[in-house]
Formats: sequence, C-alpha cells, structure tokens
Amino acid sequence: MSLGLTEATGLFFSPEVDWAPNASGSGHHVAYAGAIGISHAFGQISLGAELWGAVDDDPSGSITQTSADLTAAWIPKFMPSLQFDAGINAGLNKNTPDMEVYFGVSKRF
Repeated sequence: MSLGLTEATGLFFSPEVDWAPNASGSGHHVAYAGAIGISHAFGQISLGAELWGAVDDDPSGSITQTSADLTAAWIPKFMPSLQFDAGINAGLNKNTPDMEVYFGVSKRF
C-alpha cells in the first residue's frame, strides 16, 4: 500500500502473512512480516528508508527479526523498462544479520 505525500515523495506499508511449514516437517504455522518506509525521487533516482520486521511462530520456537534499511533505485532515461537497485539492510536484533548489501536488476515486460 502506498500514499503519495508529494509528487516525488511517497509513504508505503507492505504487510505479508504466510502459512509456513513447521520445522518438524509436520503441519503448518503462521509467519508474518511487514515494512514501512518513505521514498523520494530525484529525477531518475529514487532513495528510500524503511523499517522491516518479521515473526515466524514455529511451534519449535518463535523467531523475530528486525532491520533498518536504505534503498536506491535508478531507471535509465534511455531504457525506461529497466531498473537497477541497491540497498543496505542493518539488523536491529540478534536474530537478524548485522549487515546485508544487495544489488539487483529488474526488467518490465
């Protein structure tokens, strides 16, 4: 879900609910996650910041993960169906990796 705050700035919330298999191999349980963030476009480049959290309620033990994330996306003017992404995710608790860095490419068909 997103809300345009200005022509270049947006606020978003992305909820997720999963029906995950139990670690024991028998049965399922609920796992859920969500992110809330803000982004701002500077021409062809968009920068964002978000808070992310996930809870996996496996019967063998519940795990909660949280992170603070910075994102960047660039859509080249000469290739408007292509997007390059990069980001840094910083873990906020012991169950979340301390730091994750990613790069990606997406193509619209």
